[in-house]
Amino acid sequence: MDKEKLKRLSSLTASINKKFGDGTVMTAKEAADSGKLSKKILATPSLELNDALHCGGFGGIVELFGPNSSGKTSLAIDTIVKNQNEDPNFVVAWLETEGSVTEQILKDHGVDLERVFYWRQEDAGNAESALDIARAFITSGDVDAMVVNSIAGLCPKVENEDDLEKQNIALTARLLSKFFRVATGVASKNDVTMIFINQVRDNVGQMFGDPATTTGGKALAFYASQRIRMSQKKIMTGDPIKEEEGVKIGCIVKKNRFAGKHNPFTKCDYYATFENGIDSIVPLPILLLNNGIMRNAGAWWYYEDEQGQLITIDGIPGKFKSKAAFLEVLRTNKAWYNEMLNKLNGGLSSDQDDTEMQEIEQENTEINDLMDEVLRTEEAADIANVLDSNE
Repeated sequence: MDKEKLKRLSSLTASINKKFGDGTVMTAKEAADSGKLSKKILATPSLELNDALHCGGFGGIVELFGPNSSGKTSLAIDTIVKNQNEDPNFVVAWLETEGSVTEQILKDHGVDLERVFYWRQEDAGNAESALDIARAFITSGDVDAMVVNSIAGLCPKVENEDDLEKQNIALTARLLSKFFRVATGVASKNDVTMIFINQVRDNVGQMFGDPATTTGGKALAFYASQRIRMSQKKIMTGDPIKEEEGVKIGCIVKKNRFAGKHNPFTKCDYYATFENGIDSIVPLPILLLNNGIMRNAGAWWYYEDEQGQLITIDGIPGKFKSKAAFLEVLRTNKAWYNEMLNKLNGGLSSDQDDTEMQEIEQENTEINDLMDEVLRTEEAADIANVLDSNE
């Protein structure tokens, strides 16, 4: 790099930092060394979803959306449980607008209630209160994650007070647009993962592509780091569980800023039993095979080093006569289970077809274009207000 240019930039940086505070501007290398470029990732209990996200779980601003009974709330709760179990200091804020999450539900999932700070809309009013409280939690820096259940349940103050027949257009959308402009930077600085649960509605009049749209406007889709569409799928012959034992959940990743060089538009299925929740053992063999960690030949499964020699863990050699035998070892031997989990490093190959990927990319482009227009309109309104106040 040109030494004179570097000298001028160093002088400029020093001047900016003197005015705005040390560390305001630095090189990306310095930011990386100080941890400013790192992002906390919350592992979900679904190995398939963690792998499909390429980063091991949720990070930044996450939107879980889909029809009712698609596992959105359960996934959020089970993610809290997993991270509470792994970190005794993990604390979460839960903002409830639907009134659907009860003490018994949280206890049944295994949530440590002492480490969940709970607010519900019917106690303190409206969408404005919810977003102000959300901002307060994020600004404090003392919560690791925040869940809003759900965007569709947010009820603005005006809407709450007006007669039912009165039309109040896009109130929640405007509130959310302002909230994300204010809160996104603070959440990133304090490394708070925000999980927003959302519903889908039919987009009346849409002739092509996905006819479903999410509630609350486009701000969440624009600011989100990850968007995951969820749905309950029919359990088929050959699936590891039966219909009376649990559910099969399908996930389509619509947006993923943490995909790196991997395909961000992936999809996966995972299974949850009514008795034990999301299964983290059944998917392991296939994930290990897809990522080149294990190999199989016929019915046999092998865990080998680069020279093709069997690897032995806890006295058990890496050679199994069937997938069922391998699963039995994973269930009964913690050393084997932990070793396999540690080897999984993301990168599940996607079977997304080109048409579906193009539809997702087009949807994201439309969201970005619309948000640019919204921001320009709001900026123009702000300028107009300033001019009016000066007259």
